[in-house]
Amino acid sequence: FLPETYHKDYNYSTPAVAQEVEARVDGIDEPSRSFADPRASPLLVPDTHLYSLPKAYILTCEYDVLRDDGMMYATRLRAAGVEVTHEHYD
Repeated sequence: FLPETYHKDYNYSTPAVAQEVEARVDGIDEPSRSFADPRASPLLVPDTHLYSLPKAYILTCEYDVLRDDGMMYATRLRAAGVEVTHEHYD
């Protein structure tokens, strides 16, 4: 799901889930239906629906697991003409 423009900042070598935890969770690699629901994953909302959203404040931090999601969401909202305040802390 990560656009090519963000790949340079993404660490592919770090496992998202420790192996011992992964072994205990059934279906960890199977995407759930809720994952693809735009209400739970705003990045999956079609661009045509973004223009009607209200202004947004987005805060991202260097080691936050949702950092890239927040950055991409701010970029998409701006491109749709939504007023966005995005603050990023290193």
